[in-house]
Amino acid sequence: MMVWRGSSWCVTLFTLLATGCGGGSLSNDRDGSVADASIPSGAPIEASAFCARLAAITCQMNDTCCEGSTPGGTETTCEERETEACGDALEAYLDDPRVGYVPERGGAYLAELERRAGACFVEPPSVGGFFDLFAGTGVADADCTPRDPDDDVQLRLSQASCSDGLACHLYRRSDGEAQGVCEPPEADGACSHRFDCSEGEWCNLPADWSPGRWGDCQPVKTNGWDCTGDLECASRYCDGLGVCADPPATRYCDARTYDQAVSLDAPVGYWRLGDASAGGAARDDSQNGLAGSFSSGASRVAEGALAEDGDGALRLDGESSATLPELEELMGSELTLELWFRREGASVTGPLLEFFFDEQPGVRLWNHDGPDRVHANFFDVEGGEHAITSAEGVVAADEWVHLVATYDGTTMRLYANGESVGEARMEDFEPDVAGIGQVGFREGDERRILGAIDEIAIYDRALGVATIRTHRDIGREGPLDQTFPLYDWVR
Repeated sequence: MMVWRGSSWCVTLFTLLATGCGGGSLSNDRDGSVADASIPSGAPIEASAFCARLAAITCQMNDTCCEGSTPGGTETTCEERETEACGDALEAYLDDPRVGYVPERGGAYLAELERRAGACFVEPPSVGGFFDLFAGTGVADADCTPRDPDDDVQLRLSQASCSDGLACHLYRRSDGEAQGVCEPPEADGACSHRFDCSEGEWCNLPADWSPGRWGDCQPVKTNGWDCTGDLECASRYCDGLGVCADPPATRYCDARTYDQAVSLDAPVGYWRLGDASAGGAARDDSQNGLAGSFSSGASRVAEGALAEDGDGALRLDGESSATLPELEELMGSELTLELWFRREGASVTGPLLEFFFDEQPGVRLWNHDGPDRVHANFFDVEGGEHAITSAEGVVAADEWVHLVATYDGTTMRLYANGESVGEARMEDFEPDVAGIGQVGFREGDERRILGAIDEIAIYDRALGVATIRTHRDIGREGPLDQTFPLYDWVR
């Protein structure tokens, strides 16, 4: 149900003077009762102490469930980082007199959060429970117009400022401006904005929503359904493909490692190559379990491409190489190839990754046309070539390079260390990924890279530059500081 609703109510001057403005609790039940009775009792927590206590809980969880993961290069403690992050996200609510923070509810919420943290957040933190901390100050029919309806924090403050059992409904006035009013929740499940539903529901609004256009509250989605954000999902996790899913084990950790970041972006295949051994299997860390194999002369380099990571890499010396399994059935018309490589000073040119089937080359990445240049050629299924070669000076000897080639259906792009080194618009084609992937060699070609290769990932879509640079930054600097999800959910 999506309808227009204009303001049809009258707010008296007395009401406007006697009440606050803003909006009611996100998790008020639709019958108007407050959904906090089941939260275990805890000692009252003043607003000024809330973030320090929450930080202590999340950092204890990080030690227990995440082996004390720490962002790369940081000199601050977990408690310091988390207290600051909590303040940035939550103080707008905790310090606003319109919403009426209740210390007893704050203590109860943190007691429940601590219980969930003790089980590594198998149950996600409750967003609705957080907004139940506020009793609100706006009585029935009070003005709760948000200062900016397009600002999520302002809209949430308006919702939270209505008294228990009330919600801030948005209407459109005759002059076209937004108008909010504290009212009981709609019995028919209608919602006037994205935070106007109970815990366990989300508001399905028109794509071109504006105040006065209403939608309907719907149950949160189970795994497998398409989503546009975490709060639409029962699991509180909308994955990189826009699908509700179980969150990764590291979801609530203080830091995200490189392999965790890649896995969150859902590659078709991901071979870390630090398990290199003569004739051994090359483990695939994607969900598809597509193990490759190392050559009989394969050997491992102890120091791989990644900072603060001891996984190692595959040596490239003419004898040491690997093959990847066929991926054709898992791929489509878009593609990303990602890897790290390092060439020695004596290395001139050679293959890094190339698919090959029945003497027909497929997509490939090379250190080619000069030792300091990189090259990508995405052969299509009809045998046509689509190539980009960088300028000189891109690859220095004895330094790791993060190399990525993408094709989004119209444009092919080549990145070295997160910077564009080539781009070309191409006619629509289907990249050829038939056959096995050859790592560090081409069958029947003597040209070889001397150096090492690490962290090969292949995706069935084009990664954006922001994602590519995030991977680069974690690779260079170590694990990335990761925001506790609750803070993102309430912003």
